Amino acid sequence: MKKIIALIITAAIGMALCACGTQTKSGDDTTAPESESTGAGIVNPMVEASADEIKEKIGVEFKIPEKASGPDYYIVAGEMAQADFSLDGNLYTLRAKKSDILDDISGMYYEWDINEVCDINGNGGEIHIVNNENEKASSVIWYDPAAGMTYSVSVNNAVSRQALIDFAQAAV
Repeated sequence: MKKIIALIITAAIGMALCACGTQTKSGDDTTAPESESTGAGIVNPMVEASADEIKEKIGVEFKIPEKASGPDYYIVAGEMAQADFSLDGNLYTLRAKKSDILDDISGMYYEWDINEVCDINGNGGEIHIVNNENEKASSVIWYDPAAGMTYSVSVNNAVSRQALIDFAQAAV
């Protein structure tokens, strides 16, 4: 009896897995364009964009330092603007998203050594820095209620608190 039940369960799982791989074609094609899909059939939420597209669709204009190389612009999941660039040997990511609250949109998940409250252009924010032998990263996030936007600046290195604040204040 146990063998029959195990065989039935195995067959059901096999049919379920086969069903996941089939594609149906209907009048309402909701598949992502090839440029937005990975080879595994998973939609990539990052779509390359221009600075003008980000300004039009998200409503934000990033101020990238003139000395920076890049930048590469993206719209993430249709709702968040992102700019990636390098400056002075560090990789930076700027992000902005419409929001009603301060939300960590940095995409960085560390056990931070430093967690401090900060002020960015009169708006409340948080600074996060990790600096140990295994990990080095920095992030500042802040919320601008007048714009209804949460912003973040992330760096692949441990930079000073003041450097993060100065950069964030000049970024948007």
